[in-house]
Amino acid sequence: HLLTYHPGDTTYNISKSDKYIRIPAENMIHCYLQERAGQSRGVPPMSVAISSLKMLHGYREAELVAARVGASKMGFFTSPAGDAFSADDIENRVPIMEAEPGTFHQLPDGVNFQQFDPSHPTSAFAEFEKAILRGIASGLGVSYTSLANDLEGVSYSSIRQGTLEDRDHWKMLQSYLIQHFVEPIYRRWLISTMENAVINLPASRFDKFADATIFRARGWQWVDPLKEINAAVVGLNNGIMSMQDVANQYGRDVEETFTQIKSDKDLAENFGLKFAFEPFGEKQPAPAEVDDAISQ
Repeated sequence: HLLTYHPGDTTYNISKSDKYIRIPAENMIHCYLQERAGQSRGVPPMSVAISSLKMLHGYREAELVAARVGASKMGFFTSPAGDAFSADDIENRVPIMEAEPGTFHQLPDGVNFQQFDPSHPTSAFAEFEKAILRGIASGLGVSYTSLANDLEGVSYSSIRQGTLEDRDHWKMLQSYLIQHFVEPIYRRWLISTMENAVINLPASRFDKFADATIFRARGWQWVDPLKEINAAVVGLNNGIMSMQDVANQYGRDVEETFTQIKSDKDLAENFGLKFAFEPFGEKQPAPAEVDDAISQ
């Protein structure tokens, strides 16, 4: 049962029968990460951090109220004899006197002023918020620096390690969405367009075109591009990596890379230019030229 409108939208004249629509279960894709055998319903990824998020929101609100109260620093008027106090206004049967900055008031006889100065330790706010955000980051499977956008006190090694772990997590989610969401929708779309002759492909060739399709997620630039490129070159030279492995790290296909390089070469030849580098093959040092007279 699906809502026909967003719950936050302002709607009028919607009956109960128009509020929901029924969709057959076979036409729905219920994506969730299965954590145990026989699990039929998914758990939202942010469910483990909801209590901490609510706690952090309440703490921030309490700190804001405490800061405003501390900045006001009001007080009370006391009278041991119980004499009446002449005030500016009465609120809930309590006399109220309004005060402005830089003003002084003369109190009636027998009335004393008791200052209200709440002391609240504000030095613990930053550490408490950081501790809560660290727990939230752990629950969400991301690094603290990425979640809080806090680069204070991080080193090159620590931020690199956190970034690599984040990217591994994102790659896992990308593979999951491609396998369980993108590919099923694509196969449904492809067979529908073939059967209805929307595209000029016979339905009998469905398996060929469906299995040949590859979805590639986005890639990321490395923290230290020079070191990572040199490491990729070493891996290629030793046969432990392929060109496609390197292209996958940047979210590209090796065929597209080769096509682009060939296009660059053809364009350079059309303009009578020559590359100053050769992108493939090990560079051998040029042989030394020795003068025959000297060698003799």
